[in-house]
Amino acid sequence: MLTFSHLGDLLGNPGYENLGDKEGARTAYRSMLEIAEQIYQQNPGDQKARMDFGIALGRFAALPLESGEVRLQMFEKARGLLEEARQRDPKNVVIATNLGSQLGLQADLLVSAGRSEQATARYREAIA
Repeated sequence: MLTFSHLGDLLGNPGYENLGDKEGARTAYRSMLEIAEQIYQQNPGDQKARMDFGIALGRFAALPLESGEVRLQMFEKARGLLEEARQRDPKNVVIATNLGSQLGLQADLLVSAGRSEQATARYREAIA
């Protein structure tokens, strides 16, 4: 799963120097996401599976590879998974960091969609 994430970064993540292959990046990230979801579906009570799926959803949603609405839906699903994981392990810094980062990215996307009230709420959650 992690290898697909790194491959996607190399191929086409606009946040990094990349090879400009957006379709290759989408394929790699989709594979990362499918593996994480499959592991979570097989082990819904497993904290690491929940956390990994939430992080994978957020990483995919953070990239401009899908429509804005699809990305917002993915961010919301990731948020639910990470919130649940945080409730089970409130001192886990990895969960808190990923959740905060994803909330900020979701807020950025909401701003670009003209949804400033929702964006403000997400920014506030991100810094809480």
